[in-house]
Amino acid sequence: EGTTDQGTTDEGTTDGAPTSCDSDKDCTAEGKICDPLTESCVNCLTDAECDEFQHCVLLNCQDYTACSNSLGCVDAMGPDKEAQPICDSDIGECSACLSAADCPESHDCTAKQCVPYQSCKNSTDCGADEVCDKSTGRCVNCLTNNDCSTNSLCEAGLCKAFTPCVSDKDCTSQGLLCDTNKTKCAQCLEHADCPAIYNCQAIGVDGTGVCVVDACAQGQGACADNAKVTCNATGDNYGSPEPCPAETTCLAPGGSPDCEAWVCTPNKATCTDNTAELCSGDGLSVASTTQCDNNSQKCIAGECIDTVCTPNESKCNQAGTAIETCKADGLGVVTQNCPEGSTICEDATCKAIICSVDTTFCDGTTVKQCNSTGTAAENFADCDPEKQACLGGACVNKSCTPGTAVCNGLSEVQTCNADGLGFATTDCGSGFACKDGECNKQVCTPNTILCVGTEIHQCGTLGLTASQVKDCAGQGKVCLNGVCTDQICTPDTSYCDGNKVMQCDATGISESIKQTCSSNQYCASGGSCKAQVCTPSSVFCDDQKLMACNANGSASETTQDCTTTGKFCTAGTCVDAPPLGSQDSPATSCKAILDNGTKQDGTYWLQPDPNLPSFQTFCDMTRDGGGWTLIAAVHRANSENVSEPNQWFINGQNTNPLVTNTDILDNTPSSFGVDKFSKRIASLAHHARFDLHAHLDWETRVSWFKVVDSQSFTEWFTSDSTKTLVCTDVNLTKNCSLGTISNKPGPSTLGGMNLSDYGYTAADDLHMRPDGDAVPKYSGVCSVTDDNDNNKWPDSAIDGGWGNGLRIWIREYDLTNEDT
Repeated sequence: EGTTDQGTTDEGTTDGAPTSCDSDKDCTAEGKICDPLTESCVNCLTDAECDEFQHCVLLNCQDYTACSNSLGCVDAMGPDKEAQPICDSDIGECSACLSAADCPESHDCTAKQCVPYQSCKNSTDCGADEVCDKSTGRCVNCLTNNDCSTNSLCEAGLCKAFTPCVSDKDCTSQGLLCDTNKTKCAQCLEHADCPAIYNCQAIGVDGTGVCVVDACAQGQGACADNAKVTCNATGDNYGSPEPCPAETTCLAPGGSPDCEAWVCTPNKATCTDNTAELCSGDGLSVASTTQCDNNSQKCIAGECIDTVCTPNESKCNQAGTAIETCKADGLGVVTQNCPEGSTICEDATCKAIICSVDTTFCDGTTVKQCNSTGTAAENFADCDPEKQACLGGACVNKSCTPGTAVCNGLSEVQTCNADGLGFATTDCGSGFACKDGECNKQVCTPNTILCVGTEIHQCGTLGLTASQVKDCAGQGKVCLNGVCTDQICTPDTSYCDGNKVMQCDATGISESIKQTCSSNQYCASGGSCKAQVCTPSSVFCDDQKLMACNANGSASETTQDCTTTGKFCTAGTCVDAPPLGSQDSPATSCKAILDNGTKQDGTYWLQPDPNLPSFQTFCDMTRDGGGWTLIAAVHRANSENVSEPNQWFINGQNTNPLVTNTDILDNTPSSFGVDKFSKRIASLAHHARFDLHAHLDWETRVSWFKVVDSQSFTEWFTSDSTKTLVCTDVNLTKNCSLGTISNKPGPSTLGGMNLSDYGYTAADDLHMRPDGDAVPKYSGVCSVTDDNDNNKWPDSAIDGGWGNGLRIWIREYDLTNEDT
């Protein structure tokens, strides 16, 4: 580096060289100061030696343009006449650029100046003494020290020469010192190496010492960003700032900073006693004042504004439709509109318009004259109240007596007005007619024929009265639409029309369908739907009698007794062979009889095992698909046909199995083959059905149970003498228990067999459903001892006894195979 170029000046000695100096006195004649570093006269060392809006640049004072935004920089020019259109708001000065975006294409913003550059992808795109900086895509003088010649270093893309040294002797001839750590000559190594008002700073990439003009005088105070600061001992910077409080400004006269309180808000325009005032930028004084004209101006926000009216004065607008009141500042008016059409502005007041301008009008019986504005009137003439009325602003004679009423046609009433000059018309409305000046309710449609009971009446022209023309009762008829008409039915009765129940109305001349009977009903005499007792028009057997059902299913009659011809009745026909299920032709099961065409419930003969005798039992042919065989019927004491209380009986010993105790579940041989059946009852579980029935109504099944899959019988045969309730409640209204019959088999056996041998356990379930509806398991029918009124179905013939019963049915079975 060698010497530091501090700039030149156009003033000095006659040969253009700077004037040498030892102090400022040596430069006074030239109006300059002495630079102790170069010992020559210069224009400036700091901004303090320059005028306002100037900076000291390279020992010369240069102008700058102050700004608050870029609008203040439109015409700003730099020292080399370059445009400076951008405002640096941080320092309030115009500059050529702040970023590359402010410069033309292929220019960078360096030191706030637009500097051109050569773009590149590699160094072949650059000049002979340049290399490509690929990170920026620009050609530079160097990237590393290797790109520079000997005794040069690469700093910010430029090669800068230096003088190598190992001793001060190598540098003093150039006015420099040897920095032995860096082995290069430097201007200074420490502050003491620099003259007064200079300090030593490390410059460049390797920190070479250079003497730089002090930023401030050591220990001197100043203001910076509205804070008090003091220059440090080196003079290269200020110490920590002490901010001034709010609404104060820092001043540093003579190097002694202080925070002065504002007398006004900086740069704010205000008003004081109609005088416009502008506060100074530092808020410490009023920069300017302007006295507004008290007669024609008003100070508003620091500006004199011309007034437009006399403050607080009110008057009507030119159109006379509103009141205009001048504001207190005289700069505008407040408008109060008068209600349109009903008022007008007069004497700065909204006055009501009471009449049409310059016309006459009526006020009672007085004629009045309206003024020119319509806001007042005076009496013009008085009418005779007995004979005249005021109408349209003139006295006219009355045409009727006030308050009197007359009819106008059939439907209007006209009433004379209070002034006697006309009528008010009232429409009587629908259903009314006018008579003698009054509206009366009509009793019929005028001039029409109508019925009154059995009489034909003629309605009058006004509809207010009707007179008898004829009485239909004399002909044994009724009146309908004004005509004597025959009745078609007996009034208020029900009767049958095919399968429909018809209802006759109160007059006997009209009927309607009251009910349509369903397919399994017929219409009975008296007009009601009843259940069919047989299939309409069908033929069937009743024992050995051939029966024929009538057309609506309400009754049947015997058409032939097959026994009279030595035949048998079967499937609705007298045949030579005995019917299946008879004693002469026992069936293997009730299902077989059903499949053969016999569908009547009743007692039949069965022989499921050809090796054993036949027997008689009851077949259910209608419920749950039909074909069910009764294999057991259980009844409690006090029931009819039970010869021994609490006992089981063998099927076939009594004439009516439905009301007789029967049983094939013990080990006593029977005609049904209990020795085989008791071993197979578990495998038949999914074909078994259990019915609860009431003994007093033995043909009605109360509820039924069907065992499905692996279900347990044990809960049906649990002994518990402490229970007082039988079964469970179908409607879930009782909390009843199961199994109260004390002499049933134990919980683990049924008919002498062990259920566990067939895969059943006490944990399995037995489900029950009433007819057609599914309910939770263990629901059933409840019979409470000594409480016949609360029983869900009839108890035994003797109140307090248990007449409830259980029947067991099966539909499919095979007893011919020992292994099934």
